[in-house]
Amino acid sequence: MYETSFGFTRSPFLDPEGSEFRPCGAQAAVLAELREALDAGAALVVLSGPIGTGKTTLLRRALGEPMRQRHVVLFWNAHVGPDDLLNYLCDDLDLRSPGTGRTERLKALRTALVRGLSEGWSLLIAVDDAQNLPAETLAELHALLDLREVGHGLVQVLLCGQPELQDRLVHDPQRDAHPPRRLTLRTLDATESAAFIAARLAAAGRPDADLFDAEALVRIHELAHGVPRLLNRICNQSLLLAYLGSERRVSAALVRDVAADTPPTEPPPQPAGPLYEAMPARPVIAADSVPHMHAPVHESVPAAVTGPGNAPAPVQAASAHLHADPHAHGHSHRSSRRRSRWWIGLAAVLSALALAGFAAWRNGWLPGLPPPR
Repeated sequence: MYETSFGFTRSPFLDPEGSEFRPCGAQAAVLAELREALDAGAALVVLSGPIGTGKTTLLRRALGEPMRQRHVVLFWNAHVGPDDLLNYLCDDLDLRSPGTGRTERLKALRTALVRGLSEGWSLLIAVDDAQNLPAETLAELHALLDLREVGHGLVQVLLCGQPELQDRLVHDPQRDAHPPRRLTLRTLDATESAAFIAARLAAAGRPDADLFDAEALVRIHELAHGVPRLLNRICNQSLLLAYLGSERRVSAALVRDVAADTPPTEPPPQPAGPLYEAMPARPVIAADSVPHMHAPVHESVPAAVTGPGNAPAPVQAASAHLHADPHAHGHSHRSSRRRSRWWIGLAAVLSALALAGFAAWRNGWLPGLPPPR
């Protein structure tokens, strides 16, 4: 209604499409961490935040970006059972399993994912409102995370939901098998709220920031408690009221009129802890857990390779360890192997002579020895 009057190309405070979303403040930091977690191959990523903080919008933005190395399957409705989950995944990948049982479908899915790994892509399963996931479906997602090939995970899972999702995962019996990478959205502060409003105005064709005066911006932030969904609602109502009153700007007095007609809201609880957790360091592999390779002793080794003047002490020590007692590891000395080959050859020659003599005797070719009757 008011778009033409204020020079907008579209309504500025409706939920934007993913490609039009302009993250501000904490939203931008969480979006960057989400990209990094997915690119780093994190198996389980959990994005949570209070209602209205922009989780779904941020999810659409992240998944709307080109992902050449991932096949994305998105579940907007978390009320899905484990069988429906597998069926949907197989249908999305156009798989036809030989049977209808869970084992057959998992086998067909794994075969497709191994082929995808060779082609350079993997599967990303994203679930919105994941706090509503049934326990059986959450367990099935953990089972899919166990699908691996030569050390590479075939599946990534991105769960997006309200703060109680984090509480569920804390008590998840499989939390140690697949530790989640946690990302948290919070409400915006006053500066971030003003930047959020300015970005929405600019995206709708009004890059100038004089449509809302400074006092009005402060009042809008206080009413919305920094929640982006409430910021959109109050700004939209303020512009509508300004249009109906033939005002060219939104003032603090006009925002107070909007507040009088708006039910009061309580600020959402702020999640404890940082916005995101640092990427976990790779575990240190104990030296005694790495199998050693043993090689047979050679008769002669050039001094240029193993001489004390050419190899550092650690290399010499490692070489001595690798070549120590090769007989204990199934290796034999070269001279022993040569003698074994000689005896095998002699036995083959004697066997051939015996067979030739037997054939000659049966055919009467040997003088003085009558053939068999």
